[in-house]
Amino acid sequence: LINIIDPNLSELNFYNYKFYHTLKNYKKKKLKIFCNKKISSSILKKKELYPKFNLDLNPRVLKNYKKKYFKSKKQFLSDLNNIDIKNGPILLYNTTLPYIDALTEWQIKKKYSSNLYIEYPTILNKAINDDLIFEKNRCKMIKNRIKKNNKVFFITHFEFSKKRIYQLFSRPVIVAKLPLNMAMYNIKKKINKKKIILSFIGEQRTNKGLNFLKEIIINLNSKKYNFIVHNPKKSKRLNSLVKKKLNTKIEKKTFNLKNWIKFINKSDIVIFPYNPNRYKYGYSGSLIDAILLEKICIVPDETVLSSIISKKLKRFSFFSKWESKNISNTITKVFKNLNKTKNLFQLNSKDFILKQKRYPKIIDVVK
Repeated sequence: LINIIDPNLSELNFYNYKFYHTLKNYKKKKLKIFCNKKISSSILKKKELYPKFNLDLNPRVLKNYKKKYFKSKKQFLSDLNNIDIKNGPILLYNTTLPYIDALTEWQIKKKYSSNLYIEYPTILNKAINDDLIFEKNRCKMIKNRIKKNNKVFFITHFEFSKKRIYQLFSRPVIVAKLPLNMAMYNIKKKINKKKIILSFIGEQRTNKGLNFLKEIIINLNSKKYNFIVHNPKKSKRLNSLVKKKLNTKIEKKTFNLKNWIKFINKSDIVIFPYNPNRYKYGYSGSLIDAILLEKICIVPDETVLSSIISKKLKRFSFFSKWESKNISNTITKVFKNLNKTKNLFQLNSKDFILKQKRYPKIIDVVK
């Protein structure tokens, strides 16, 4: 039996939703999946899940993070003590730091004898503000706690992140393939050169370039472009984009996985104006979807995001400075080299799929 623990599972987060989609027909091992009580009912109906955790989704993005960190950790520990986890390996999937902190502490107190496998998608880079300095100190504390524990392993989906995880925790790091159902991505769309559709997809946040959206759209405002901004959290800050008549549509829907892929497929160019420092080791499930759909993607250079895109595209679609003008100029450069960039992204998609085949399935890694 493998105990899978995912306190962040929600319909908004397609990263782990895709994981459970691939588990549906997995017969090799018996799985027991514990998730958040705030899980979408549409997911709950389709999967054998046990909603046991009463936690905020992704506390890292909430205000007063330090306070929320300890609150989340305490609640997670309480929930762990009140659920029936059978002896067997534990996979903590798509997790954030307070839950790694809690589970490694729980393992020692409970004298839990089976292995822990921790998949950690958004990894600390440099401590540039109080929250990151706080996280760095917690990582040191966790590192010391598990120093002599040969039952703790980390899992990543990206070679680029492997070295950084080892630096933070000094424990073995395994690379596993992404949980993807490739049959869902056989949708193709031709670029309409008369009207290019540019999109900003997923939840819009400050570190994902929220403050730049208006400037980027104004800088690029042209009859040649239409913009789609995904706003599932219904942020009022984006309403001005419509009022200014900037050829922009605000999409407020939360999609299921199938319709999410169809939604991304409407775009020609998908823009990820993420903070390169904050997302140096941060993963984007939306970017993977866009790559598999052969979309042109604008990403920050020297990050996990750029590491999964061919270096041949660096001079076209990577931006180096986190500022609206630099991102706008990168988009303009892509537009001037549209056919070449599109062809390179088609090749990149095929290459990405071939690289994924080298790695084991994440469930097969868990022993």
